[in-house]
Amino acid sequence: KTSFMESYSKIICKSIFNQFLIAGFVYNLNKINCKNKTRNFFELKIKTLQMGLRLDSSIELKHKMRLN
Repeated sequence: KTSFMESYSKIICKSIFNQFLIAGFVYNLNKINCKNKTRNFFELKIKTLQMGLRLDSSIELKHKMRLN
């Protein structure tokens, strides 16, 4: 039985990963057109990914602590 937190963290992980893929796609698409704007957008997405991973691991940690 998967807990609420487990499924919640999986959803977060999936959506952030999708955002990251989209960012990569947009980055390749616009690289020629507007380098600066796209680079900033891409960096923002990477920051979002990093933040999400931190959030995800902290949820996992809380969940493990509750189990013990």
